[in-house]
Amino acid sequence: MAARPSTTVAREGEDGSAPIQCFPDLLVVGLEDWDDVERRHQLLLKEICRRQPECRVLFVEVPARPTLPGRLRGVALRRVTDNVSRTRIVRPLTEWTQTSRAINDAFEAAQLRRALARVGIARPLLWTKASRSVGILDRLPLAGVVYDLTDDWSEAVESPRTPKQRVRDEMEQLGRRADVVLAVSSMLTQIASQWNDCTHYLPNAVEPPGPPQPTPPELEQLPRPIYGYAGTLHESRLDIDLIVAAARAGRPATFAFLGPDLLSGNARRELFSPENVRYLGVQPHSRVRAFLEAFDVCLIPHRVTDFTRSLDPLKLYEYLAAGRPIVSTPLPLAAELADYVTYARSPDELVALAGRELAADEPDRGEARRRAVHGMTWAARARQVEEILVECGLAV
Repeated sequence: MAARPSTTVAREGEDGSAPIQCFPDLLVVGLEDWDDVERRHQLLLKEICRRQPECRVLFVEVPARPTLPGRLRGVALRRVTDNVSRTRIVRPLTEWTQTSRAINDAFEAAQLRRALARVGIARPLLWTKASRSVGILDRLPLAGVVYDLTDDWSEAVESPRTPKQRVRDEMEQLGRRADVVLAVSSMLTQIASQWNDCTHYLPNAVEPPGPPQPTPPELEQLPRPIYGYAGTLHESRLDIDLIVAAARAGRPATFAFLGPDLLSGNARRELFSPENVRYLGVQPHSRVRAFLEAFDVCLIPHRVTDFTRSLDPLKLYEYLAAGRPIVSTPLPLAAELADYVTYARSPDELVALAGRELAADEPDRGEARRRAVHGMTWAARARQVEEILVECGLAV
């Protein structure tokens, strides 16, 4: 396939938005794989490609590394949608020294050049969530750089071989060199605005609520009430001590967890030590709404740290679209949605507030939650991205 810029016929969208005459092809470096879980990148890219059908995307999954040799099985380039191909690059050395990181950057760039040539993309717009991408900016022919800043990873780093300052330096260097920074939360917007005048607040979103779905069979035999969590299980996010204490205090309620399990062995054993804490596995995104609608109360039991304060939990939007009551630890959630959340500061308070919210729940309250995220769709976010790229001269 011959390389060409991505173009679309000038048209006015059904939403009345301005027509896009030339939209760039995208090289997207993610921090996750393209899979059925469907996180921010996938959901937003699908909507962008729906609106810009000539846009081609090369999606780069989590790298294979010496510490993750199993990922070598997934390095082959393959098409996942009409618009999107995915690949996995190999970073063959550890990241412990500046020299080894530079060698890895050179390897990554070489692999990306080959993959881009195979899908016919000559000069893509780099859209990255990974701060390591600062090392490939000068090694690729790029039309521009978008830094999608979704987490303050410098505050999540705990390994002595990955110093917090090194990660923060990478983030800042990438933020300063990017043409656009898209920040998912108010806290990250404030941080990125110090690096780059072209910083835009682009929070998460949700697919519009549909008709009610039947209760998944996995929940039918669980004792009620069910207090549920949907999202990645990781000790950098979950307050495991609080959850375990709340589960023990809240018997016979079921505390159900749905999503990818990235817990260490010790953390996993601790979290699931109470008999009323259940793991529901990883479910495709298409099934998650049914689980959320069947939970009695949805939980955001995160640790309260500088890392979790930087987040804009996608689950908050999903919970509200499902119409369910929400109890969270005291995090600075999106200001426009914070009033729909009840905040607990201790295990006993979490149990008490979950019970109170469930007892007070009525259909009109559920409908109010759905209305709160009515306009916060991925289609709306895609329109915002188009406007930003046009403003910055990256699309016309």
